[in-house]
Amino acid sequence: MIGNSPHGGIFILYLNMAPKRDLESPEATCGVTCGVTCGVPRTSEGMRGEDFDGVSECRFDEFMTFTEDEIATFTEQIERIIWTHRRPPLHLRNMVREGQHIEGNEIEIFEERPYFRDKSQWIKSPVAKTSYVRSRNVWKVYWRRGDGKWHTYDPCPETGSLEEWLHLVNQDEHGCFWG
Repeated sequence: MIGNSPHGGIFILYLNMAPKRDLESPEATCGVTCGVTCGVPRTSEGMRGEDFDGVSECRFDEFMTFTEDEIATFTEQIERIIWTHRRPPLHLRNMVREGQHIEGNEIEIFEERPYFRDKSQWIKSPVAKTSYVRSRNVWKVYWRRGDGKWHTYDPCPETGSLEEWLHLVNQDEHGCFWG
């Protein structure tokens, strides 16, 4: 979705809501950790299993997608903490777009700029990524290195809230996120 922010900028919000699963169905699988049908009874709190292919515990609840209410809250926090401070001046807004990609239990912050050879194409530049571990109530922190892969951010591998993660990314003490 592309839209106008209340502060005059353009933002891009990518959403990918995974299909809802019937948690009471014995055929349901976690599909992320072990990918097998374990037949363990599921509840609205999640699924608990034992010893699947070296995984000591299958934790379906860790990988549950964010709810629409959570996505709305996260989007507001990203706007307030990141984009209100990092949005380009008005005369440059046709040259830089900001956005966030929310999928599953992950959030990625990025910027887009026109491709220098074809101004009609936009190139996505990832800034930072986090994944929420529901069972531990922590947000894992990732930064993108020159090899194009996401790596754990060693100075602070986890935060206790999304807001902490956003402040960490915005401050960027080590120049890993914004350069």
